[in-house]
Amino acid sequence: MRSPRDFVEQLPELSIMGKKSSLEDKSVLLIEDEPELARILSESITNEGADTTVNANAAEAIASIAAKQFDIVVCDANLPDGDYCTVYGAVAKHSPSSTFVLITGEPDLTAPPELKIAGILRKPNGVLEIGEQIAKMILK
Repeated sequence: MRSPRDFVEQLPELSIMGKKSSLEDKSVLLIEDEPELARILSESITNEGADTTVNANAAEAIASIAAKQFDIVVCDANLPDGDYCTVYGAVAKHSPSSTFVLITGEPDLTAPPELKIAGILRKPNGVLEIGEQIAKMILK
């Protein structure tokens, strides 16, 4: 099973405006509705040098996107008030130069080819399983 750190480490390898780039000095909007996972991911992304903003739902994300340009938008595929397509529409309208990345627990999710999505990162099955893995590591 992959940890949040596993897919944070993939972010620098994604194409940012056609070039490989680190997260140093990048602005990142993370949209994740699971609070503990959002906290872990946000800390990991921030530790890579990014200025990270966290939103828990599509409405908050749309307001953030309308107010500020982000270099990277990392969006959970399924949110309590919509899905990634809703957020993608706001990015396309207000911040078309942003790199859009999906995160999902769905193993077979594919995005429509007409959407310019830099990548799909697979997250762990749930926050409880992450806790179990950490507990096992401590007990070793």
